[in-house]
Amino acid sequence: MKENEKDEVESLMMELLVVADIFTLIGGIVVGILATILLVMFVVYRMRKKDEGSYALDEPKQPPQYSYAYQKAPTKEFYA
Repeated sequence: MKENEKDEVESLMMELLVVADIFTLIGGIVVGILATILLVMFVVYRMRKKDEGSYALDEPKQPPQYSYAYQKAPTKEFYA
């Protein structure tokens, strides 16, 4: 190869590397922006979901005491 051809190849390779670096930088910025948008959307979703679940905490109504109603088991267990 001639000296002139080597210089042309080297300059072309340097231009390609610069273009690749620019595309890599732009791609990283785009991915970062998308990740930020998704994170903000998730936080807003959780905040809205938290607000929708609120309800009044009144005293619970006591069901009538029937003899056949479910009886809570004793807390102590005895094993044979």
